[in-house]
Order: sequence, then C-alpha cells, then structure tokens
Amino acid sequence: MQGRTPNCSRVPYESLSFTATATVTVPRSRSHGHGPTALRPPTRPLTPTLTLALTLALALTLALTPAPALTLAQARHSAQTPRRMEIWKEFSFEAAHLLPNVPEGHKCKRLHGHSYRVRVCVEGEPDAKLGWVVDFAEIKEAYDPIRHRLDHYYLNEIEGLENPTSEVLAEWIWRHLKPVLPILSCIEVSETCTSGCSYRGH
Repeated sequence: MQGRTPNCSRVPYESLSFTATATVTVPRSRSHGHGPTALRPPTRPLTPTLTLALTLALALTLALTPAPALTLAQARHSAQTPRRMEIWKEFSFEAAHLLPNVPEGHKCKRLHGHSYRVRVCVEGEPDAKLGWVVDFAEIKEAYDPIRHRLDHYYLNEIEGLENPTSEVLAEWIWRHLKPVLPILSCIEVSETCTSGCSYRGH
C-alpha cells in the first residue's frame, strides 16, 4: 500500500455505530442454602474514545479495500464487445407518379409529383485505423445509378414500380442497392416532409 493515501471520507464515521459490552464474571457463591447463584454479567458500554477508535479503524479498512478486479473472462468480453454503429447518407430526386389501385376520386389516383428524399443507412463496426464504418463517398457511388433511374421519371413506367407507393419504392431501392452495398441496413423514403416509410429488408 506504499504511496496510497487512505480515503477515509468514503465512509463517514458518524454514520457507523457499535454496540459492545464488557462482561464481568461474578464468582459462584452460596446464599442461605439456596444453591449457587446464577452468573450475572453486568454490561458496561464502551467509552466514547474507544468507540471512535473502532469506528475510524473500520472506516480505514473499508477505504483501503480494493475494488474487485475483473475476471479474465470479463476482461476478454469487454475487449471483444463490438462497437456496431449505423450511419446514413441522404439523397433527393424529383419524380411523377399516380397510384392506380386507390379508390376512384382519391387524389393520389391523379398524376402528380413529389420531391422524394431517400436515406440510405448502413451498419458495421468502425475501422480501427480510419474510425469510420464506411466512406460516405462509397454510399453515394453505390446509390447514384439508382438515383439516375428515378430522377425526373414517371415512376409507373419503371419495371417493378407499377404501383409506386413509398413502401413499394423503398423495397425496390433495397433490392437494387443491397447487392452492391452489403452493409445496407435500412432504406427510408419520404414523399413529403411529414410522410415516409422505413424498410429493413424483412
């Protein structure tokens, strides 16, 4: 314990209390022929000085008791715990569509357009040297061909988007992007600033 200063403030002695007694043995004696008298050990409380000394000794012992060390298995688990993170990059495109399967008179059955926003999320462990999951430029490179197929097009004319709801569009983007971006974890599609959907491949 060389060089270690005990931190007695960790356990204030005022919060500790002791109940201790001193026992005095009374010799056996006979009294008026009634046999031996029972031992009657009187109790005497410890003096304030001795109580304070014991309290400080206990506080010092607690202060110097080291915290339990991690077991080897715990240390290995802590070192091997993956730091998985999800990052994302957002894109936009303009396109027209209509929804052919909605009831007659529904506003979405008429041809109209949206300023779509697409968020591409990927998940993985940050590289130990570079500190990132993946370069954002790689996400852009993987998504750009898909954006070019959608931007300023009539979505209903694209194969697989005959009924281009946000849900169908999110799944369509996932199917085309996942093969070139294996760490893809989520596609979010927003038709407006208050409406959209998320798709995680299942």
